[in-house]
Amino acid sequence: MNTSVLRAAGLALIMAIGLSGCASIHPAGYIKQTPPADLGRAIVLADVPFYPQKRYQCGPAALATVLNHYGVAVTPYTLKPLVYIPERKGSVQTEMLAAGRSYDMLAYVIEPNLDSLFYEVAAGHPTLVMQNLGLSWLPRWHYAVVVGYDLDANQIILRSGATKEWRTTIANFDTTWARSKRWAVVYMPAGEIPKTAKPLPYLKSALALEQTGHKNAALKSYQAAAQRWPEDLLSTMARGNFAANNGDWMSAEQAFHQTLKYHPKAAEAWNNLGHVLAQQHCAIEAREAVECAIELTPDNVAFRQLLDEINSDENKVGSDCQPVRCPSSH
Repeated sequence: MNTSVLRAAGLALIMAIGLSGCASIHPAGYIKQTPPADLGRAIVLADVPFYPQKRYQCGPAALATVLNHYGVAVTPYTLKPLVYIPERKGSVQTEMLAAGRSYDMLAYVIEPNLDSLFYEVAAGHPTLVMQNLGLSWLPRWHYAVVVGYDLDANQIILRSGATKEWRTTIANFDTTWARSKRWAVVYMPAGEIPKTAKPLPYLKSALALEQTGHKNAALKSYQAAAQRWPEDLLSTMARGNFAANNGDWMSAEQAFHQTLKYHPKAAEAWNNLGHVLAQQHCAIEAREAVECAIELTPDNVAFRQLLDEINSDENKVGSDCQPVRCPSSH
């Protein structure tokens, strides 16, 4: 059976929505307003490694700091070929993200505000940040790792440059951070979810792992998303699509059933359920599932194409096929 129908109806939907989403730039957070009550007043991640940064090589040093915290045995020297661009005398954000993924780590860009930054640090996640230590018209880009803060002392603590515990005021840090549009990223072992993560950007991060060939890490990430957000349409659809695209029909069926439990009128889920049922020789149930999708979205050409394929296939009728119930489209 042509799996392009499944991709068109499912994964493409997630990619289209995911790639169109981006976070807005929020105000700093604490400069003019009170921090959240559930945020600890002070935290220092003292055990985070430290690599003094050589000239123009803050990117490799900052990334090595974070990755080593999670047990990835790397050094700035081994990371330099992955992230350092000699012509630019530095590292760009895309390379920093890609390098983390090359070690099966999920790279998640957090929302650009102090709330998110401090929540991640309080959760034990050292966070890599990009700053402009120069001026807007004469930038001096710099990567550092936030390892703590003290709200009562109005301080933030970083592994930065040649200083293991660089302390500066929150306002001074935010000024330099704002010049990078407050870009910050946490790197998590696959299957773990950042404290401030939301479904859509998390799925984009998992998709980046999948698209770069890190399938096992992507699988763990999709599984974690479906478990953390069981009622979220895209999280369960992504889990099902990944399983189906890799031939794990039973896991895909379970994921699409989970989607339909909370979203009974999700036509894409009915269509994809029909596909995986057909792959398991449940032709009657597959036909019913796709007909559900067509009833909900009559003009969808891909759904009708899949139904034609099911009708023309000589699928055996399985003995362990669960019945399908289609909701009313009205």
